[in-house]
Amino acid sequence: MRLKPLKIVFANMLYDYGDPSRGYGLEMVLYDQLHRMGHLLVPFHYDVLLQQFGREKMNAMLLELVRKEKPDALFTILSENQLDPATMDEISHRTDTLTFNLCADDHWRLNYTLGWAPHFNWMVTTSADAVPLYRQNGYSNVIHSQWGHNTAIHKKVETEKRYDVSFVGMPHGNRVEILQHLVNAGLRVHVWGNGWSTGKVALEEMVSIFNQTKINLNLSRCSSADLLQIKARDFEVPACGGFLMTGYNPELRAYYEFGREIETYRDAEELISKINYYLIHEEERERIAAAGCKRAREKHSYVQRFENIFKQMGLTD
Repeated sequence: MRLKPLKIVFANMLYDYGDPSRGYGLEMVLYDQLHRMGHLLVPFHYDVLLQQFGREKMNAMLLELVRKEKPDALFTILSENQLDPATMDEISHRTDTLTFNLCADDHWRLNYTLGWAPHFNWMVTTSADAVPLYRQNGYSNVIHSQWGHNTAIHKKVETEKRYDVSFVGMPHGNRVEILQHLVNAGLRVHVWGNGWSTGKVALEEMVSIFNQTKINLNLSRCSSADLLQIKARDFEVPACGGFLMTGYNPELRAYYEFGREIETYRDAEELISKINYYLIHEEERERIAAAGCKRAREKHSYVQRFENIFKQMGLTD
């Protein structure tokens, strides 16, 4: 299916968590994918504008932009209250622009996003469990979607496997504890990301790491609660042809076959055991990685995610 081009105001942060020192954020991966799909994007980087003009002026600028451009949709991924609910009400309910917010932390932050539901035309959640909770609170404007991968960025590259075990991400939650268990067990583990001595890596280097690693870890517990959460890594690593070892989450069964396309673990002891097994059984490991790559590229790209979202919003047939 080919979507008709849409004009979309992309009202998101330019930098990772709004911090220029951290480089571009995940939002720009989504921007790139929408652009490659042929949509006309009107960027509105509220982190930059907030710093320059303050919250009130920035929100006035957003409303002025929507009135001028008359876009089909406005897309945000709110992390805090940078946008004004009154501004979103004006856009959502008094213009022809359909607004939608990607709610990526509803596994632990649903109370926050429920407060925003009246101010958007659509709430897009990555949590299947959150959908009935939205409806129980009187909101039917909810779409269940998921993270994915950028088809132009997350690619398989023929290269040598330099690392036994790798993790790319910040050291929050129980991640330090789990990784220390691996090191204590004699495993060679490499880590990158803000908060580690190695620091954050550029997107291109991260893709190289996925390709150069025998076993890529996704340590998927939420940082502020003992809850499992599907993360973008669950789709980025397989799309790059990497072998994914991720925390067990029954929600992931909707996307992969465990033991055939990805592997999972429930605790540090099982993780150590499976790492040792797959380091030895190279053919089985590569077979699983290839199957995971096939599934990710066929079913779990951001192209497919946005196609489904726009269809449910009524923007495409």
